[in-house]
Amino acid sequence: MCYLSKLNRSKILNINVFGFLLALFLILTFYNLDTIKTGYLNQARYEVTDGTEYRYFYQPEVLDEVEINKILEKYRELSLPEDRNTADVADLPALDMIVQVYGSDWTGIRDVSAEQFYQDRADIIRSAQEEAGSSRKGNSNGTFAAASLSEPIRMGYAEGWKNVNSGMNQCVFIVLILISILLIPIFNEDETLGVDGLVKSTRFGKRKLSRVRIINAFQLSSLLYLAAVAIYITPIFFMYGLQGADLPIQSSPQFFLSMVEVNYFEQFLINLVIGYVAISLMTGITLLISVLVTQVYTGYALLLFTIAISYAIQMSEVFFVKHYVGNFLPMQIAEFNSYYTSFEPYGGISTIIAVPSITVAVLFVLLLFFPRWINKMRFTS
Repeated sequence: MCYLSKLNRSKILNINVFGFLLALFLILTFYNLDTIKTGYLNQARYEVTDGTEYRYFYQPEVLDEVEINKILEKYRELSLPEDRNTADVADLPALDMIVQVYGSDWTGIRDVSAEQFYQDRADIIRSAQEEAGSSRKGNSNGTFAAASLSEPIRMGYAEGWKNVNSGMNQCVFIVLILISILLIPIFNEDETLGVDGLVKSTRFGKRKLSRVRIINAFQLSSLLYLAAVAIYITPIFFMYGLQGADLPIQSSPQFFLSMVEVNYFEQFLINLVIGYVAISLMTGITLLISVLVTQVYTGYALLLFTIAISYAIQMSEVFFVKHYVGNFLPMQIAEFNSYYTSFEPYGGISTIIAVPSITVAVLFVLLLFFPRWINKMRFTS
């Protein structure tokens, strides 16, 4: 069994191909790093060239009453968003957060207390929840609910974690595509080589071989995913550092209105797990397609059709289709940022909990019956 598993793994992904893929990931990672630096450069601030300068600008602080009123008084006459780039670099995060609460016109807004500011923020969040049809009222309990919307937000430098988390969906997307390409031929090898009848005539037929192939598929997809993530995060952390791992994601203007109360390190772990769920689901779908077809090219055509349908569903304006089908497709599952900004729950359960949990349950049922279904439909000895 061990020998059969080792032999089959080498057929799916031999060491040379694996090395080539790792080299490809490394090239794409450095390209992504260059894109990140270009993004900072395009902010048109002479103080910032690649983002590492924020280490000196973003000092540990709290968005409290003193900081809020300082920003209000300092930039009250500023024409926003046109003149945003004229503000001090160190003030930009707080400035963007205040704009999200009070808009760009601050006339008449003076002496704001921290309690009032965070209450206004909470009102905006609750309004968005109600608009999205959320059944949750007031504060929610649980690990991923913002238990205290009135607590001042800690701020500081965390560019390494921000860049890793913001671009991780691209890393997962590449792995999804590669896994699909590698696994489509997995159940068509015997027909291609003309040994299908010979394998079926053996003592166990294709039962044991099918089981080994399923196990190998998930082993290799897991290995490829973890290797890709390791290669992806290393240069970014090397350049931007690991500082700010304990800061809440609300310290970033992008997630200032998020109800998911986690820090950047926890966000990375959540993304890592959800990414693995997406990878596993794609592996299962690809194996299913491989079983349904007898020709490899037909399998690739069906895979492309499936991906096209997935994108069409995601782009659909029909809420039911997008909410109950599109959100559970591998490509959409890997859109990590949506989990932290969405206010659309499933029966009162947050999207960040509901989508991965339901996906894992479906995948478990699929894997439970998959081997039996293979033997019954196609590989009966």
